[in-house]
Order: sequence, then C-alpha cells, then structure tokens
Amino acid sequence: MSTQTAAILEQVRQLPQAEREELYWQLGDCLFDKAGQQEAEDDELKATLDRRWNEITSGIVQCPDAFTVLNKIEARLHATIAAAS
Repeated sequence: MSTQTAAILEQVRQLPQAEREELYWQLGDCLFDKAGQQEAEDDELKATLDRRWNEITSGIVQCPDAFTVLNKIEARLHATIAAAS
C-alpha cells in the first residue's frame, strides 16, 4: 500500500460510520462502474423473459408441471442414494 493510500485510509477511519458506509458504496460503484452495464443487462433479461413467456403462452414451448419435474428429481435422487448404499 502506498503512503498516499495509507493516509487516505487513516482519514477514512476518522469518518463517522454512516459516512464510511456511503464511501464504501461510492467506491464500489466507481470500481465496478455497472451503471450502464446494469441497464443493458436488465433490458436483455427483460427481452429474454418476454420472448420465453410468449413462446410458452403461444404453445411453441411445452412446459411440464413443476411438481412433475420435482417428482422426477426426487425419484432420481432416491435411486442414486439406493445405488450408493
């Protein structure tokens, strides 16, 4: 850690808790700069979900009942456990 960074850290430690927390979030935003990226990811996710929903409601894609899928998973799990015993 450089001398300058160490000095900044010492100054940060002198701040009240609420200001340190705000600085933490601001630094995270600065480091990862996700503002524009997050919006693009949100738009992409929404477009994907809309497309998939349209496929399901139009009948292009057939989705099994969730409980049917869970029952199959449970049966496979029991079979795997039984085979390992």
